[in-house]
Amino acid sequence: TTVMNNANSCSPNAGSIDFDALLARCMGRSDLMERILKSFHKSASHEIETLMIAIETSNLAAVQNGSHKLKGTALTASANKLAQLANELYSTANSEMTVEFPDLSAQLSQEFESIEKLLTMREMGAV
Repeated sequence: TTVMNNANSCSPNAGSIDFDALLARCMGRSDLMERILKSFHKSASHEIETLMIAIETSNLAAVQNGSHKLKGTALTASANKLAQLANELYSTANSEMTVEFPDLSAQLSQEFESIEKLLTMREMGAV
């Protein structure tokens, strides 16, 4: 489980990525799963960076586009919570509820940080 002591710290949550579902989607090919995870990490990192700029500038169209793209990227890698947060951000931008941007962007950043830690631990063989 994720342990959150404050808004800036979290430990990796093994549930952040559904590795079993991803491996099944890859028909048991762990090499393919690893390539998808590497591609996901690179793409999602860039998409989140772009999305945060759109949020900071209250560019609703860019938030909608970026959050929709991030949702697809996350779903491809079975990062379901990240996909859910991206979907919430999309809906929020669609309804022009920019007051919710800070909380959602913080949650999104925190979840991606947890995913990055999880992927690092996985590369080291700890997960």
